[in-house]
Amino acid sequence: CEPRQLWHVPPSEILIGERDDDWLGEGWYPPEQWPPRLRWTTDRAVAYVTQSVGQGTLVLSVCRPLHEANRSLAQIRLNGEHVATFAVGSTDFQDVIVPLDPVADPTLLELEIHVDKPLVPAAVGLADDSRTLGIAVRSIRVE
Repeated sequence: CEPRQLWHVPPSEILIGERDDDWLGEGWYPPEQWPPRLRWTTDRAVAYVTQSVGQGTLVLSVCRPLHEANRSLAQIRLNGEHVATFAVGSTDFQDVIVPLDPVADPTLLELEIHVDKPLVPAAVGLADDSRTLGIAVRSIRVE
């Protein structure tokens, strides 16, 4: 997959549903208002954030409501390198915290989220939703 052409430097924080389109690549559904605002991913989603000097942690706020019986593992890759694996399957949001190596200059991070067991709610009788769902994301930030 070719890297996306970015016209501006991405922020260090993406609040989902708030002018986030420029920083999200493939694999995202339109924002939903629950509250909070969130977006579902497919089985693979890409986002772009900037790690500034002095920032050393990536934090994703995620959940997978109504899918407790269908817990899944998700992997995070930064610039193509695997950095974390976490379990998700709860209605409650969880912060996934990933330590980052320090940088000497602001650095573009291409974040990939891969979900090993996406869910189609209609196929398992949970809802009429026929989308292939990975995880629900509320925010992505580097701090």
